[in-house]
Amino acid sequence: MNHKLFLLTLLITASLTGCAVRPPIAGRADPYSRNQVNFADPDLANKTAVAPPMTERKNGLLYVTVPVRSSVNRDFHVDYRITFFNENGVPIEGPTLWTSGPTLTANTPSYIQFNSLTANAADFQLDLRYAQ
Repeated sequence: MNHKLFLLTLLITASLTGCAVRPPIAGRADPYSRNQVNFADPDLANKTAVAPPMTERKNGLLYVTVPVRSSVNRDFHVDYRITFFNENGVPIEGPTLWTSGPTLTANTPSYIQFNSLTANAADFQLDLRYAQ
């Protein structure tokens, strides 16, 4: 009788163990904060110099000018896309489609200028890549 009781207890324990609820798999936190200017390629980041972006409000819209130049003795073309965020950091516009940007002339300042479409924009993100 003890043998049957032991087997029954073992069977019940084994069946209950398989029904245990497993905890969810949580994502890991990103240790990096969001940058206003990002590069799709580290080579492009190494071949450009970006000055601090300048912003101003006109009629409630956020206007942005980003000084950027080729820091090597070579001209190249870039594409860019933009995302605007509200005061809570929530994306409210974009990301836009990739847009053909300026030709960065060797060691000569260029400017990428854009504006929000709504007055809710409080911040932006500019992504740059080599033209495609």
